[in-house]
Amino acid sequence: MFPFSFSSRKPGRRAVVFQADRVTLAHVARWPGRHPEVISLDSFALEGGKAGERAALQRLKSARSLKSCPCVTLMDDGEYQLTPLDAPQVPKEERREALRWSLREAVDYPVETACLGVLDIPSKGLPGGRAAGVLVVSADERAVRARAAPF
Repeated sequence: MFPFSFSSRKPGRRAVVFQADRVTLAHVARWPGRHPEVISLDSFALEGGKAGERAALQRLKSARSLKSCPCVTLMDDGEYQLTPLDAPQVPKEERREALRWSLREAVDYPVETACLGVLDIPSKGLPGGRAAGVLVVSADERAVRARAAPF
């Protein structure tokens, strides 16, 4: 017996993108010192629209070894929102919650359960020494769960 095990994990990430009548699967890897490499790109007919997503993933799970590397997917238009805001003047560990409450008037779903991502907007080169801003990506938790459910 070997005192170690071999990993069946593949390098990179898989992107699974559902469209109205197709599912597209891309496998991309990054190697040190090189540009990202597209290892494979496939597109398949999607039978049954939204209801067919789960069945398509089941087929792809074994046919394309979906569990062999992390998968990502996209939210549909209208399922997420991009909101530019001023960076709050709070400690870093409190920033996400401060931004969450700043979104109250900008979204039509409960901010308490919203899924948030924050991108810093650099202030270098802005006129008049303007403060740095952020771009908040937010989505209703129910939409995120619905997108993740077939996986």
